[in-house]
Amino acid sequence: WILLRPSGTEPVFRCHIEAITHQRLNELKELALKTLWESFKGAGVDWAAFY
Repeated sequence: WILLRPSGTEPVFRCHIEAITHQRLNELKELALKTLWESFKGAGVDWAAFY
């Protein structure tokens, strides 16, 4: 499972991922990053500012 949520106390997103295997964990991590990327891009947020 994946839980993405904005922090209520600082300007960050919290990302919690749990999986049975490392392979599935990596797949879910990529899905979470893609989802955040698309959401930020749609909102006009500069993704590079987070790295």
